[in-house]
Amino acid sequence: MLGKVDIVSRGPAALLPEPSTAPPGDPHAVVDALTLLEFARCPKRLVSRQGPPEPALSIQVNALRHVVLAPAAFDKRFRVRPDTYTVSVLTCPSCKSTSAASVCRKCGLRRANVTSTRPWASGAESCRLWREQAERDRVQPLRSDQQAALKLAFGRLAQDPYVAPLLADNLGPLRLEGAWHDAETGLDIPVQALVDFVPPPTSQYWDCIAFLWGTQDASPDSWTRSAYYGALQMMAALALDLFNAVQDEPRRRILFALSETNPPFEVGRRLLTPDLVQQGRAQYQQWLTRYAQAVHQKVWPGYDPDADAREAWTPVDVEPWMKDRPGSLGFVEKKVAA
Repeated sequence: MLGKVDIVSRGPAALLPEPSTAPPGDPHAVVDALTLLEFARCPKRLVSRQGPPEPALSIQVNALRHVVLAPAAFDKRFRVRPDTYTVSVLTCPSCKSTSAASVCRKCGLRRANVTSTRPWASGAESCRLWREQAERDRVQPLRSDQQAALKLAFGRLAQDPYVAPLLADNLGPLRLEGAWHDAETGLDIPVQALVDFVPPPTSQYWDCIAFLWGTQDASPDSWTRSAYYGALQMMAALALDLFNAVQDEPRRRILFALSETNPPFEVGRRLLTPDLVQQGRAQYQQWLTRYAQAVHQKVWPGYDPDADAREAWTPVDVEPWMKDRPGSLGFVEKKVAA
């Protein structure tokens, strides 16, 4: 069961999970849905990390999240890189040849410093200095074409009549923290979740929380499959339950506003059904219980069993899906029969 829950940050600070000060596997390590997904895949791999798993956000998706959810913080996190740089070169005033020599051997004239504009080159001195300054300022460089893509993606979201109300009136984003009490072990596991959009009570989405999600393919079939295997239903259910723990009027519905990551940046809109939310809730509760047991017992299994030499190797056999793949015997037999 979930214990005391607090809203620990609002605005730009809530765009990314707060890194845990304790390593994975420590009873005080803060756990989120991504941690649980990594634990479900391989507990040993999770605790072998130097730190908690981080969301695999491309710079384009991360920048879009700032443009949509925290525009005032954009310039503190990103900087648009120039397309060109300038350099002074010694140039002959007559034949226009360039050289490091101060006098042109052909014309006998003294060369003058002439400013030249060139396409951006990472190896150029001024480009290197610009990059080093960006690193010192802790900002991520964006190319001008990436900046243009951001404007287009944001424009598509803002023009969508069903997504626009989320952007126009938002009480989030929020980061929430609580504790999961495991009855069997007695442990209280710290948990956290992010909520991107919190519509106000006056909104048509008053009973919803919502998320902004970048995806290569927003078509319903493709996104549903990738979302399920990425455990977004678990992430959303945990966020909903943490959010409702601090609200007088609980929310019931979970929305995902999708933005494709390639032109023309098509928009998608998804509503998780109650059955899928309940499945996500059952998943996070199941994996938190198993995580608490692993922490308590200090046992973190790997991909394969620890056993006698021959039993420690996981067998790989013919799977049903292999028979219908191009190049398989079953696939060839079908083609011959046809």
